[in-house]
Amino acid sequence: MQKEAARGMREGADWAHRYATHEKLKRVANIKFGAGESYAWQLDEAIGLDPGHGDSFWINEETGRIDPPSDEYVEAFCNGATDVWDTVKDKI
Repeated sequence: MQKEAARGMREGADWAHRYATHEKLKRVANIKFGAGESYAWQLDEAIGLDPGHGDSFWINEETGRIDPPSDEYVEAFCNGATDVWDTVKDKI
């Protein structure tokens, strides 16, 4: 699973640099995962998406269906994005 976490960190940082708005990046950096829904679901909700109605960050482009990754990946993704946020938040 270390490879999955490393991939999550790398892809989270890439998303933060290339695609995230300042507001979404701030929301990801401030997310506090709790029990209940998957981390992927919680991240969707944190950035204003509604996975219950098919609106998700985790849409598989080939199938058009939501394909959420593991909690470990999502947590690492958020950590990678948060690292970027920490370097830019005082410059915004």
